[in-house]
Amino acid sequence: MTSAPLVLAIDIGTTVAKAVLFDPEGKALRIARAATPPLPPSHGTSEIDMEALCRPVLTLVGDAAQGPAAPCVAL
Repeated sequence: MTSAPLVLAIDIGTTVAKAVLFDPEGKALRIARAATPPLPPSHGTSEIDMEALCRPVLTLVGDAAQGPAAPCVAL
């Protein structure tokens, strides 16, 4: 494996959160996903409970970061 840093990207959507670990060429090495159930709609909006989202996102990061032993940067 190269010594170039890997990139850990996190995407929080209204239905799914994803953490993806990319190699220096942009190839996805690992992808972790978790549902992000929205709060009940209010006045036509869709919201997520950020406090409830914290633990699943930390778990996603841990799951995606397992594997290659290389420096990693986060976006």
